[in-house]
Amino acid sequence: MYFLVSYHSIPPNIVMVLLMINKAIIPAAGYGTRLLPITKIIPKALMPILSKPLIHYIIEELINAGINEILVIIGWKGQLIREFYEYEENELTRWLKDRGKHNLIEELRRIIPRNVKISYKIQDVLDGLAGAVLRGAFFTEKNDFVVALGDNIIIEKDSGELLSEMIKVHKNLQSALTLCVSKVPEEWIPRFGIIDFGEEMKLNNIRVYRVSKLVEKPRIEEAPSNLAIVGRYIFSSRVLDYLKKAPIIGGEISETDAFQDMINDGLNVYAVDMGNRKWYDVGSPEGYAKAFIELTLIDHIIGANIREWLKEIL
Repeated sequence: MYFLVSYHSIPPNIVMVLLMINKAIIPAAGYGTRLLPITKIIPKALMPILSKPLIHYIIEELINAGINEILVIIGWKGQLIREFYEYEENELTRWLKDRGKHNLIEELRRIIPRNVKISYKIQDVLDGLAGAVLRGAFFTEKNDFVVALGDNIIIEKDSGELLSEMIKVHKNLQSALTLCVSKVPEEWIPRFGIIDFGEEMKLNNIRVYRVSKLVEKPRIEEAPSNLAIVGRYIFSSRVLDYLKKAPIIGGEISETDAFQDMINDGLNVYAVDMGNRKWYDVGSPEGYAKAFIELTLIDHIIGANIREWLKEIL
């Protein structure tokens, strides 16, 4: 069943209030074991694609969606993430200064805009996504906030557009939890959390599902759909209450059980379909390589040359 909802019926000043979500949490505390041995010395979040680390693509996405306060949950080698974002005078900057390379010094000063604040919290026990988010409860201050997984890269024409759509859906439908989903091939289903839904609707050309059930890594024959949960979420403070009560499975707090309890209690849980956008799990070697290649090919400086070079070698 399809429903059409229009923002045009809402006064413009109300829309602006509704869309004000400016905080995000990035869980980035894992060991990155699938990318060993390089993650022996640097955290997965700092693995480079061209001249930028993985996490910076996510931070740029957040900034483009209107987020200006970001909490990074760090763990193994997390101090290196701090060092990347905190400018200081050191051997490198002195060397650049001595050679008159002031433009490069300014680039280092402006890795993020001045109006954006990044802070950090250590996840001392790796108890999963839910554990990371709960450690950020002090940061969210009972406001709705974005959660963006540090190992999911989304490729879109305008970075941050998907998150902006999710924020609109979240506020317009008064959602307690808004997920992001993507249709995946049948053979991928056992690798992801899968949703079932009761209603399918269109909101300003954004396809939205009212979630009725979540199944974590089901067998193909038991999956309710082929809609897999991707690492972008919008949480209300209600989610934190359910995460605190969720069971621990395999050493990790089960956000899937918490989300299902919310649904069972009648709270609104919606999922935004990411449509034709591509996304990659860069925590795996294959996903990392694919994201590297795609982001290289769309780079406005070297993309065309690399595309021609690939044609030659293939």
